[in-house]
Amino acid sequence: MGELWFSLHPGTLNGFQFDNSLALVYGFNRNPDFKGTGINGAYLPLIPPARLLSSLSKKTIFKSGKIASITPIIEMETTFKQIRYFGYNNSETETPAYTLVSCGIQTQIRYGSQKTFSIQLQAANLFDKSYQSHLNRLKYFEYYNQSPNGRLGMYDMGRSINVKAILPF
Repeated sequence: MGELWFSLHPGTLNGFQFDNSLALVYGFNRNPDFKGTGINGAYLPLIPPARLLSSLSKKTIFKSGKIASITPIIEMETTFKQIRYFGYNNSETETPAYTLVSCGIQTQIRYGSQKTFSIQLQAANLFDKSYQSHLNRLKYFEYYNQSPNGRLGMYDMGRSINVKAILPF
């Protein structure tokens, strides 16, 4: 198991931030009976695939007025193909890779003498990518004898638009 995180804040580009994280988890069955059996018992169940998350943002600060700052952000989440899964007795299946793109904006608004609150607007899964997370147990749920769209199981959330308000007190 490991996680690598890299953040870049260039001094010449004030307010820019480029963050990246890579998470990698492997789980092996230590029972000697399953050594070398691959997906038929060598791997532990429910292990997430490798995942890379990158975000780019630019915070602009305003010294006067009601708006204290505006920060647009774009994010890309890449989840790699899961080929190390617990396939013994068809417990799990391989999960294909997918990439999701999201974008948003955060605004801090001044009120009172020294107080601010934040409003965030985000569009997640901007390109409405159809995907199934390896850890989603509903990917195996199929209630049709023959799927009308040719895909089996339930898929994860499509495009969504979210609004969030943060009011400290």
